[in-house]
Amino acid sequence: MLQSAAAVEKQLSGMDEAGFLRNEILREAVAHRICAVGLGASRLSSGARASTSLAWRELATIRGLLVRPDQSIDWKLVWRTATRDLPEIRSRVGDLVSRAGGDSAAHP
Repeated sequence: MLQSAAAVEKQLSGMDEAGFLRNEILREAVAHRICAVGLGASRLSSGARASTSLAWRELATIRGLLVRPDQSIDWKLVWRTATRDLPEIRSRVGDLVSRAGGDSAAHP
């Protein structure tokens, strides 16, 4: 989760929403990384999820929208998720890993 969130931050560095919306390859890469974060969130224990106030259900919902081929993707929602929500998720998950004494490199 941490690696994927960090990758999105790096990919979007210096990017504005209009540039993101024009760049299909970047959009797909960011969507893939958000899916990875959502998958990681679904694998966290209920205790880990309960120990932080993140909106885990919303994260899973966004992932579900991205992996369903019958749905058109709302790229503005992907942008908002990537720029507004992922930094907070990265921070909170990093705190969880630190409290658990884990190695963040082991958590995609």
